[in-house]
Amino acid sequence: MTGNAEILRRAVEDLWNPGLLDEYMEIYADDAELQPQARFPDLGKTVTGREAIHEFFKGIHQPVTLGEFQTTGDKVIVSFTWGTAPGGDGSPDWTLVYTFRDGKAILAQYFANRTHALCAAGLAAATTEA
Repeated sequence: MTGNAEILRRAVEDLWNPGLLDEYMEIYADDAELQPQARFPDLGKTVTGREAIHEFFKGIHQPVTLGEFQTTGDKVIVSFTWGTAPGGDGSPDWTLVYTFRDGKAILAQYFANRTHALCAAGLAAATTEA
């Protein structure tokens, strides 16, 4: 794994999971945007700017288990399991699409449906699947 995927993997494993959110935020550009899924607090409203994203993350932080990584151009797609739900089967329940510019994340999009994430990244044709 190289480039932007490695930046994201290391940031999640070394900073996000241990709760080092201040340091984790260094992967974001000042003008970054985060587009949470509707299942998140604030019903999926876009969060703009590194400081606002940091505040958003403070309210939802839980360690994650990373799954499969894919890259295409400036995008990194990764599946992950949110938190550590007792009795869960460990299947990834979210897919994240990060867009990078000059080694910094400028857009983070969360999807509860992997096909929708792949469409957003340009890796699959749009479907009518809910």
